[in-house]
Amino acid sequence: MVISPHREGDQEQYVSPTPPVPARDTGLAPVLDWALERLHEPLTIPLLTERARMSTRTFGRRFQQEMGLTPIRWLTQQRIARARELLETTRLPVDAVAERAGFGTGNGLRPHFTKLVGATPAAYRRTFQGGGSVPSRTRP
Repeated sequence: MVISPHREGDQEQYVSPTPPVPARDTGLAPVLDWALERLHEPLTIPLLTERARMSTRTFGRRFQQEMGLTPIRWLTQQRIARARELLETTRLPVDAVAERAGFGTGNGLRPHFTKLVGATPAAYRRTFQGGGSVPSRTRP
């Protein structure tokens, strides 16, 4: 029998995969480090490929080989990780969190956040700042 893990009390368990981090010896590490410092800016595949000094096809292929996912998916995961950190540690409004994480507005953040984390940004914040529990999608 398999039982879902849960936290004690009324706080839900949030477990999401940690976004992949490039190995220091890969050719992509410098460009990905550069991107991580600029998550709040508009980052495009052409901009990343230019920074990596590769063609778009080569960059996409190398990225998939080294990171195991597409550049867009990696970028989205990194931005969600930044948003989660800000929601847990600050009282910034959701729109400010979205801007600092590179989603522009709360409307840009919410669908991605909800899809990857399983809760809205506001519900996630309430859970981590002691404001109550978030209903689990797995509970009846």
